[in-house]
Amino acid sequence: MAEDLATTKTLDFHDEFETFLSAAPNWAGEIAAATGRALDGGTTNWLLPLALILIVGFVSERLGCWKLNSLNRTIRAQQSDEWSVVFGYAVFRILFDLAGILIFAIAAWIVLYFSVDRDSALYETLGALLISVVTFRGCLVVARAILAPASEGIRPVALANDVAIAFYRWVATFIALYVAAIFVGETLFAAEMTPVLVRALVVVNGLILILVLMLFVWSNRARSARIFATSGPTSEPPSILRQVFAQSWPFMLMAWLTALWVNWGYAIFTNDVGREKSTEISWFITLLFPVADRLVHALLNKLVRLEILKGTGFEARRARFVSLVQTCLRVIMVVVALAALAVTWNVTGDKLYDTAWGERAIGAAIDIGLTILIAYILYELVMSLLDKHMPEEPDQEAEIEGEGGGAGASRGETLAPLLRGVFVVILVIVVALTVLTALGVQILPLIAGASIVGLAIGFGSQKLVQDVISGVFFLIDDAFRRGEYIDLGVVKGTVEKISVRSMQLRHHMGALHTIPFGEIKYLSNYSRDWVMMKLKLRLTYDTDVEKVRKLIKKLGQELAVDEELGPKFLQPLKSQGVFSMEDDSAMIFRVKFMTRPGDQFVVRKTVFAKIRELFEREGIEFAHRVVTVRLDGVEKDALTEQEMRQISGAALAARPESGT
Repeated sequence: MAEDLATTKTLDFHDEFETFLSAAPNWAGEIAAATGRALDGGTTNWLLPLALILIVGFVSERLGCWKLNSLNRTIRAQQSDEWSVVFGYAVFRILFDLAGILIFAIAAWIVLYFSVDRDSALYETLGALLISVVTFRGCLVVARAILAPASEGIRPVALANDVAIAFYRWVATFIALYVAAIFVGETLFAAEMTPVLVRALVVVNGLILILVLMLFVWSNRARSARIFATSGPTSEPPSILRQVFAQSWPFMLMAWLTALWVNWGYAIFTNDVGREKSTEISWFITLLFPVADRLVHALLNKLVRLEILKGTGFEARRARFVSLVQTCLRVIMVVVALAALAVTWNVTGDKLYDTAWGERAIGAAIDIGLTILIAYILYELVMSLLDKHMPEEPDQEAEIEGEGGGAGASRGETLAPLLRGVFVVILVIVVALTVLTALGVQILPLIAGASIVGLAIGFGSQKLVQDVISGVFFLIDDAFRRGEYIDLGVVKGTVEKISVRSMQLRHHMGALHTIPFGEIKYLSNYSRDWVMMKLKLRLTYDTDVEKVRKLIKKLGQELAVDEELGPKFLQPLKSQGVFSMEDDSAMIFRVKFMTRPGDQFVVRKTVFAKIRELFEREGIEFAHRVVTVRLDGVEKDALTEQEMRQISGAALAARPESGT
């Protein structure tokens, strides 16, 4: 059956070609006769209605849009680098221009309606011509909005001014020829010209369009190469494949255009509607490819510079992200165009998309490709948002002061690493299930099996589940954050890393402790809100307490206004008076101050140094530890040196340990 269909197609082409050869000698006569019928047999009776239609249409447009034209000129003179502003101006320009075209069309159609007999062929011909003019002008409006030849300051795509003007002229020429070719073909067909000659004329018009495109490609190959070369990252040298493609792409594109014309011409000539529609898909993708590519490139470059996407991680991946997404979109367009053309060349008649396996294969390929592309874009967007909250890596060479207790990271910086890991796992699972579904695998049994396995693991790993759930509630309660100093009773240290089931504490002596969340019974956080630091001073019993109190108060006032230390105080240095009396000839005088977590150690060093200088200047002595030995009935001078050493050693051994 397939061979019969192929033979039938070949015979159809042979018969059509024979018919064309027999009718070709009268081709010019056929065109003249059909033209006469389309114009109601006259060669000049259509000039007056056409002139009247165009004059009334353009005059009405000028009168109705004089204010819009003024706004258009104002817009063309604007300058902006903001994508939203440029897009807004482009939309307004399109709306203003389309409003003028609409006024032109309505006025011209009214003139046509009342000036030409509605039952005549001339009415149909002028109506088709009016539609062609409106279509041509509408396409030019879109081309002007994208290329902006006279509006360099608000051009949506990154093109030099001379390049934009040259491209616009080529586009206008191609659109005019394209619309004219459609008008001529439809008009001659409606005028009952021999069908095979009409189809042959359409094929010739298509060849003219292809030649114009080839001429454009060849004459602008250097400009086009420079434009598309800016799409990828410039930090790396181009690969061999990229260099080969940069040299051969004009020939490849012209070969592709030739293949499209041959396939389309064969479909037109044999009246194969299916082949014609499939070829038109490839044709329009080819025409829209450069426009879509440049717009996507401009959109991506604006998108990656949005404020919400700025992050240290995404900054390094920006060029790669733009290049990869744009390459994927290019591959999708190329694959669709090639697939549409390949289907038309299936001469066996077994259309790939008409078979069950072929339909599944094409659908699965499309679903998998789009799923991976969307997943990658979503991954980059979410990662860029989380990168803004990711904590900075600690400086291994930084000096560690104090014993911990500094202010920790924000809650967002604490949760960002966990959220990133959870998101990646969920995304991988969703993509895997989507790919399996696209391949025809039933995922419900897999989900049910995974649920049973998960339940079994849950029963066998109750401690793991307890750790995970405990960690979730600790994080919900905001009990600790990364970088905070906490005490768990058995260990204490700075929170360095948080995972799903445990956290790591770095002791101020360097030890790294890993504690499962389920093992935490209570938790003391030393890095929240404020820290009260209390210092003990050992003074002699004869020290004037009131004098010390006044000196500490004055010192606290001086430190509070200090440019460097002043902002660190939440409460100034204050005296708490005598705290205790020790048996070894010292009274404990205590002072206190309040700072933010992490500032107390710097302030403490300065406070100790200032108090020492102040007491030395004011003659206040610190108490030293003294052991007094009383010997009843024995004079000191009567003791030998050896007896003195023995008595001192016994006294030191009997001295009680002092607390801190």
